[in-house]
Amino acid sequence: MVKISFNEEFNKFDLKRELRNAGFENFIVDNIVERVNEKKVDGWTIKQARQEAVREIEILLRSTKHSFDNFRLKSGITTEEVTNSPF
Repeated sequence: MVKISFNEEFNKFDLKRELRNAGFENFIVDNIVERVNEKKVDGWTIKQARQEAVREIEILLRSTKHSFDNFRLKSGITTEEVTNSPF
């Protein structure tokens, strides 16, 4: 594992590697890193990029949960039905 200093300048490839190492799937990593990269300003450190990545992940989780709840409610399927399903 490569150790990165908090004060090192933001590099999106380092952030991608860190997110992949944390267990995120590639398409989610790409999405998060692009969102962070769009917000970056000159002189950003990797620590600032990580903080923004955490914000973006929180937004993604809330949005995904909201979308999941909407889908589940509109489909008429309960969590119990899915849990007890033989499929």
